[in-house]
Amino acid sequence: MLDTDAHQGNGTMDIFYGDPRVLFISIHQDPHTLYPGVGFVSETGSGAGEGFTVNIPMPMLADGPLYERAMSEIVHPLIDEFRPGAIIRNGGSDPLYTDTLTNLGLDIDQLSGLIRSVAEHARRNGVPLVDLFLSGYGPYVSEGWLAIVRGALGETMRLEIPERRRYVSPEQYANIEQSTRIMLDELKRRLAPRWRIF
Repeated sequence: MLDTDAHQGNGTMDIFYGDPRVLFISIHQDPHTLYPGVGFVSETGSGAGEGFTVNIPMPMLADGPLYERAMSEIVHPLIDEFRPGAIIRNGGSDPLYTDTLTNLGLDIDQLSGLIRSVAEHARRNGVPLVDLFLSGYGPYVSEGWLAIVRGALGETMRLEIPERRRYVSPEQYANIEQSTRIMLDELKRRLAPRWRIF
């Protein structure tokens, strides 16, 4: 199960926290900065399920290239090693930079790209994909949902959001990039005892 919502999938995590039959991955905004305040890299499951819960807390304003890095270094390799019978992806439009409740930095094309990467990975490996889209806050939720559908189906429909992206200075972005790198390295270290890929 892959949760790409800006909010960590705490209910689903709790259900499967000790279950090695389900690989639960949540990529979400840093829980220091957003409800529900859980989903740190240290939360990796318990008992027989240790290592089967994977939390990827992205720093505020993280954009498409940083999400791509998390997907290529963590998510896709884990899916390959776990070899699931199906992938269930859920999450809404709230990673968009226009969301009024969250503080991530994906644009409309990057949100589609995130979902497309999951759908293409599933197709390449012959794994069924169930996509559940929900949530989002602010004026561009429906555009975000269309971006998710576009990505899941591999369509090329044109979507636009007229609202300008918040300016991020090169220094700010370097800090966001460094925070992402440190977080991903720490996550790999914690998952290494369970997964050969790390």
